[in-house]
Amino acid sequence: MNDLFTAYAMILISAFVALLFAFLYLTFLKYCAGNLVVGFILILVAGGVLMSIGLLQRAQQIADSGIQKVCVSDSIRSSNSTLALFLARC
Repeated sequence: MNDLFTAYAMILISAFVALLFAFLYLTFLKYCAGNLVVGFILILVAGGVLMSIGLLQRAQQIADSGIQKVCVSDSIRSSNSTLALFLARC
């Protein structure tokens, strides 16, 4: 309890600064929320496009390297495991 009395000034200053930043943030959002949302959507779409391009290039590299498709036996494919749902038939 003695520590609380020692640090009460810093606690009050910190609370005031936090309240000030909260009001500044709300004011920022009042004027810029629409732009912020549009920016995040554009970043999300650009990331998806770049990821798709990278995955397609990697798939082409694998296809060009001559790696053959791995076949899995029917007993594994017919089980109820989640992995079996992703395996293609040969």
